[in-house]
Amino acid sequence: MSIETINSLIPYLQVGAGRLGLVINNAIKSESELSKSLLNKAHLNFRIAPVTGLSMALSTAQPVTIDRLLICIAPGRDKKWSWSNIFSGLERQVLQQQLFINELIFISSTRVYDGISRGIVTAQDNPIAQSDRAKGIIQAEKQLIRLAKTHCILRCCGLIGEQYQQFQTYLKQADGKVRFAVDIDQVAKKVVERLATTSSSNQYSIVTDGSCYYQGRRLAFEESIFLSGEHKLLQQSDCFKQQARAENRVIKNPEKPGF
Repeated sequence: MSIETINSLIPYLQVGAGRLGLVINNAIKSESELSKSLLNKAHLNFRIAPVTGLSMALSTAQPVTIDRLLICIAPGRDKKWSWSNIFSGLERQVLQQQLFINELIFISSTRVYDGISRGIVTAQDNPIAQSDRAKGIIQAEKQLIRLAKTHCILRCCGLIGEQYQQFQTYLKQADGKVRFAVDIDQVAKKVVERLATTSSSNQYSIVTDGSCYYQGRRLAFEESIFLSGEHKLLQQSDCFKQQARAENRVIKNPEKPGF
């Protein structure tokens, strides 16, 4: 796919056309004013690669300006890319001034908090990673926020819904683990809320359905606070500050990567 009018401002470009991407498209279409302003001149279903970056044909020396760039992708089973390298080409395009991004929205994961073992975690807290995957996602977030004037990082819990049946089975298990989830439609609504604003603030969000799943039961977050002494509780929240606050957290290993 190529961009024919290089000199014009692209109001909205989306990378990722999987299950979540399609639901987001439909959510935008349901908002008539937003759909009119974004989708009429939008570029959808773009691909991104570690080496070449965005799959646009930069056939002239004129730079491309994207007003709002949404990235909602996940590593495939073929493992041709990882979070640590997928945005290298995009970074090169920006550094070489082939591409300018006004606002970047990234669908991230609450896995970035997997180094925290207990306590209430909000969007104001620094992510602390234990697993390699979590460290890779944090690296990707850091890389992306350098590439745009403003950014919105939506850290989502396990996705559930009609097209995400697998994770729903885990929520019913009474194995002593605390789990969190969010319906795919709620994630799409969160994206639409951000697109409908003209905020210039950087945003970090923990996106859940406001519940906690424990011992096969679904508890309202307020009902689950008693678990915070021994478990990590992810609270649905937003943070509009430039930097997340740093606090002493209970972690699973001594490494504390900064954010």
